[in-house]
Amino acid sequence: MLWKNLITQHFPDARPSGQVVEEIQQKLKHEYQVDLQHSLLGDCRCVDDLVRSDQMAERLAGVGIFSLGGLAGFPVTGKTGFLAFGDHVPDRGSAVILYGPHVGVSELNGLGMVRRLGHLDETSCCGSLIGILNRMQQTDQPRSTAKAAQSFDMQQVFIERQLFKHRKAIINSENPVLKITEIAYKLSRRQISHIVRATGKRFRGKQIILVGGIYINTKHGEEDWFDLRHCDQIPLR
Repeated sequence: MLWKNLITQHFPDARPSGQVVEEIQQKLKHEYQVDLQHSLLGDCRCVDDLVRSDQMAERLAGVGIFSLGGLAGFPVTGKTGFLAFGDHVPDRGSAVILYGPHVGVSELNGLGMVRRLGHLDETSCCGSLIGILNRMQQTDQPRSTAKAAQSFDMQQVFIERQLFKHRKAIINSENPVLKITEIAYKLSRRQISHIVRATGKRFRGKQIILVGGIYINTKHGEEDWFDLRHCDQIPLR
């Protein structure tokens, strides 16, 4: 199946990222009155080079980009990272947080694989989520937090423990790669919303807009796609 057909089958609302980012810019400007020249972007997407080398963040950057995310796009910088981010947002400006997992699409292997520049063979994408899925298919127990510290793999084990709570739903689904990606999105959105509200005092006088979706990496030479799920303001008490 052609990669575009795969995307429209699994992500019917997805479109080329260039089109989506233009719509996001207009929505920020007209619906939320965000001045992108007076805002700071919190990038809470995966650290994968396919994600971080795109133009999406740069076009929403405003005065700069503050990294909030780690593997699979989870907000692993936690409250400390968000507190610092809140301090760095311009006075009376806006905080725009771009978040969500990513997934590769391959005509040969479907979701979860992609051929990267300089590679003869395809590699997993998102590698973090595919690694956790592989573990789920081998065992019903995630690694312990103690082993995370010992193995110097704390981010992955944290994400693993969150997703293993949904193991049955994932491994029993018709498309486990799609399912783990969808659940990762919901978990990251929930965690980001919780952290923002917990650190809200640092954002006083500033508005916060969450822009969430699933980033879809296509084959090299083609534009990546984005499935925009949310673009909403977080009310602070």
